Amino acid sequence: MNMDMQGETVENVTKSEILGLGDLASWDRPRTKEQLLNFIALREAALTDFNDEEF
Repeated sequence: MNMDMQGETVENVTKSEILGLGDLASWDRPRTKEQLLNFIALREAALTDFNDEEF
């Protein structure tokens, strides 16, 4: 396959840009109070479940 690209500029992209990984949750972005409270609640529930398990 021959692609003629005369006069066109090809921009460099990363895999993250192609796959949309830049949109994933990251600690580098601001969060709302509700998002933080939900995160804390999920972690507390996970810890409670862990502590309730018998070994």
